[in-house]
Amino acid sequence: MAVRRPAIGAFGFGLALGSLVVSSCSGKVDSAAQGESGEDAPPGNGDDGAETVPPGQVPDADRCAELRAARLLPTSATMRRLSWDEINNAWTDLFPQTRPIELAAQAETSNLPLRTQTNLEINETFIRTYRPALETFIGRAAQALITTGNCRSMSAACLEGELLQTAKRAWRHNLEPEERTFLQSKLAAWTAEVGAVEGFAAALQLVLTSPRFLFLADPGAFKSDEAEDTHYTATGDRLAGLWAAAVWASVPDDALLAASANGDLKDNTGREQALDRMLADPRAKRGFTAMFRAWFAHNQVMKAVKDEALYPAFNDDVRKEMLADTEATLSELVFDAKETPNALLSSSLGSPGTKMVELLGWNKKNIAAKRQDLQRVGRHGIATHPAVLAITSKSAGTSIVNRGRFVVEKLACGHVPPPPKNLDIDQVKLEEEAMRLSGRQVAQMHASDPACATCHRFMDPFGMAFENFDPIGRERTLDNGFAIDTSVELNDALGITGKFAGAAELLNAVATTGRAEHCFASNFAGFVMPVTFSETQACALTPEHKNGEMPSMLSIARTFLLSDLFLLRSQASL
Repeated sequence: MAVRRPAIGAFGFGLALGSLVVSSCSGKVDSAAQGESGEDAPPGNGDDGAETVPPGQVPDADRCAELRAARLLPTSATMRRLSWDEINNAWTDLFPQTRPIELAAQAETSNLPLRTQTNLEINETFIRTYRPALETFIGRAAQALITTGNCRSMSAACLEGELLQTAKRAWRHNLEPEERTFLQSKLAAWTAEVGAVEGFAAALQLVLTSPRFLFLADPGAFKSDEAEDTHYTATGDRLAGLWAAAVWASVPDDALLAASANGDLKDNTGREQALDRMLADPRAKRGFTAMFRAWFAHNQVMKAVKDEALYPAFNDDVRKEMLADTEATLSELVFDAKETPNALLSSSLGSPGTKMVELLGWNKKNIAAKRQDLQRVGRHGIATHPAVLAITSKSAGTSIVNRGRFVVEKLACGHVPPPPKNLDIDQVKLEEEAMRLSGRQVAQMHASDPACATCHRFMDPFGMAFENFDPIGRERTLDNGFAIDTSVELNDALGITGKFAGAAELLNAVATTGRAEHCFASNFAGFVMPVTFSETQACALTPEHKNGEMPSMLSIARTFLLSDLFLLRSQASL
């Protein structure tokens, strides 16, 4: 339903626009046109004098021992706007009886810009999308609450209770007396002016256009919970809000805010109990899905374009099944199997859909559309998922470079330097080579060119190992008429030296380096707390092994969210 606005000037986006005062703390870009790479994350505080390091990179053991002996300083406080995914999840959780279909298009592309790479702001583009979507959604949600929900009597007390309960969760804190009074007065004035449904809807819109909802603030951004000098500890409501965003990609529930009000989030035992409940909640899968999307960008398969003449059956239904296969597998590895990060390199689990099975030419009798072991069709880690193979390929051919970069940069957090700025690439010659040679032959030619050799000799072998998969993930034996050879040889690449027969052997070798756990730990930490970590902080991210065993991904995430590195912040950046 359309909401008839009360004739009150303070209503609506006046509050949200006021948040532009603090937008200097919240970045510059809010557009899907930003591109996949986004911008660099904001720097850490650097107060320890240590250099900053890229995600997944850790100083050597001696350097870490030296740094750990020094006092670990907190990370600078930041403020950012909620992502579209977080807004969508929050609306869903706040109004479970009303599905936020108005945000469907925005939620699908919400990883651009990634919150780990670009702090978000409220600008004109955001307002043009958010305001009409909110008005339509809240009109439906208010009507549902009154006609089929708790407030069918439309009593002032019931509407007031629903409003205050919604505001408490949406604003991620137990309301102060002045906040309660403000909302009560607005609700009373608006319902008197335009009626119960429209006035109630207007008050809900006010809650969801407030900076208290749209911005997530770290300790110290507004006020501290626990302060010592300029350092702040996230406890109480502030911790509840940060954890809700980190674990559920949403807002706190009543139980979490009750734990805050009771003081349960001020000590280790209370924090552990609260966090364990959150991680066991089905909403945690939603939060980790958002993290993996930001890390691997596998959801870009929904935008992958393939040559229609070569791949006519590669359509949206197949794309959706490929995405679902990868995300179901990641969820299984984290929550059900409680696997270590090495499973990202080696797991053969999958949940293929029927159309995906048909397209890839798998035996329908042996592979049903359900979770199972897919080793027999070449599944060995996330890099062999059709969704990933599709996004790391071109429209009509594979890409050894892109697939190599995915393994090196995404799975092992290695660094591939950009090509020289003065590099002169003959695009016509490249296209001619691609038409008459195999991908491996082209890569070998580039590796023999002094201008290209340094990067390609390091990166390309990691991509050659996947040449037995075509641009949509089907297994193949020929490339441009040439027999495919997936054997590769590494010479101290990522600390690996040796010969490997194909992707499985190569990925197993990467697993032995321990890079996967550092990569998972730093990507999770950078997602829930988007800063660039210093050497000291990177050492602190390194998971501790018990009895010589690598911890699970779930354990690594839990340990970080309970650590001083997450709980302690400074106000230096404000």
